[in-house]
Amino acid sequence: MTHPALAVRPLQPVDLPAYLAFYRAGPDGQGVVGKTSGPPALRDLLSSVEPHRQVLVARFDGRIVGLLSVGSGPGLDTWTVDRLLCLRDDAAEETRRALLRHLCGLAGDDGIQKIFLRTLIDSPLVESAAHVGFTRYATEDLYRLPSVPRLRTAAPPGLQARRGRDHQPLFRLYCAAVPATVRQAEGMTLQEWRWAEGWGLRRSLVRTPLSAVQRRDYVLVHEDQAVAWLVVERARRRIMIMTHPDVAVPIGALVRFGLTRLSPGRDTYCAVRDYQGALGPTLEFLGFRLVTSHTLLVRTLTVRVREPKLVPVRA
Repeated sequence: MTHPALAVRPLQPVDLPAYLAFYRAGPDGQGVVGKTSGPPALRDLLSSVEPHRQVLVARFDGRIVGLLSVGSGPGLDTWTVDRLLCLRDDAAEETRRALLRHLCGLAGDDGIQKIFLRTLIDSPLVESAAHVGFTRYATEDLYRLPSVPRLRTAAPPGLQARRGRDHQPLFRLYCAAVPATVRQAEGMTLQEWRWAEGWGLRRSLVRTPLSAVQRRDYVLVHEDQAVAWLVVERARRRIMIMTHPDVAVPIGALVRFGLTRLSPGRDTYCAVRDYQGALGPTLEFLGFRLVTSHTLLVRTLTVRVREPKLVPVRA
């Protein structure tokens, strides 16, 4: 079955009956991993009027057959797809492509430079996105520890809380640890990287008491060089580790110290990119287990720039 008259446009309040019928039909999530991947309720309809958000629907014969939601990405001129749903029929591939193609057109008109998409590694969305210009720049495995044990682990020698002046050393670590293809997608310059990490103009370099409780950053220094970066996100129960590929770093000690910063008894997660070869085996040795794998995609857009020209000036 195909939808030759498929139309894509922003979700509107008048779509409420069709929107509810769409969810009652049990649309498939297409493997998208995002902030709004939970129960929908009226979330999409309400978020369609929020600034910096786009909610698109694909309609055919008065029915909604697909929905895509996108929000502001990590940088000034980026979007991130956080939901893509399609009815379970033979036209799902066509619907996915139509939604993504329309989104890219809107992004170009709004001056957006990149669209990010995270999906399950075996999702059909990977092929659909490739057809409209998305490229894979990394894969990521998500590991889970069922229960954080009670640990009394001292900080590895040289580990210290991140300071404002650590931006440049951490950026050098990032350039050494992350392949150029990934940096090209997520941030090549210091400023782009700061935006991607949330350290741009939107947020003060001096963290508020609340954010300091929710996230802690630690830097491992060796011979005046940042060789490892540990992030502990207490609210999300996640840890992140980046290490220098040419320096022997005690990864296990960093993981154990990170676990001491979390309340015991509950689970925690750690994501491992495909270029972090030593981290996965270390996590498994400490009791973590692989939960799922994601594909990270990006679509780079050409921003329309007006050509400068001379115009007559009237006296």
